[in-house]
Amino acid sequence: MGIVADYASGAVVKYREYQRDGAGNANVRRSTAVLDLDAHGKVTWRHLHETVARSDARIGATGERG
Repeated sequence: MGIVADYASGAVVKYREYQRDGAGNANVRRSTAVLDLDAHGKVTWRHLHETVARSDARIGATGERG
């Protein structure tokens, strides 16, 4: 996870998401989220964008190709 931008009322963060379905097919997504922080410290997701980076049954649990 990394911070793209931060400001008093929130932040924009990026991360990679690794998924595997029941058949063992895997995909990797690059995601960017816009988060708001209210006066009480509550975080709210305002926007999420996901882009498929890789889709391959041979991708390991940590994202390496096997």
